[in-house]
Amino acid sequence: MFGLMLVISFGDNGLLELSRMRATLHTLVTDNERLALENARTYRTIERLQKDPAMIEDVARRELGMIRDDERIFKFKSGPAGDR
Repeated sequence: MFGLMLVISFGDNGLLELSRMRATLHTLVTDNERLALENARTYRTIERLQKDPAMIEDVARRELGMIRDDERIFKFKSGPAGDR
């Protein structure tokens, strides 16, 4: 009887393995939910980039440093800290 309890508890398909598999399942479900949210955000961003001119302009300005024809960029050289 004691041997049977050991096999049920510690065998290849025993209670410890079941507990480990449940923990793995929980981790996988949590990761899947997080990735589903991330995918939804990515799809919304793609849709906005395809349809929203303001979004396209914002990305062009931030990431590519683009400006409109009627705008100017002023760059100032900073001197030593004591020149302020």
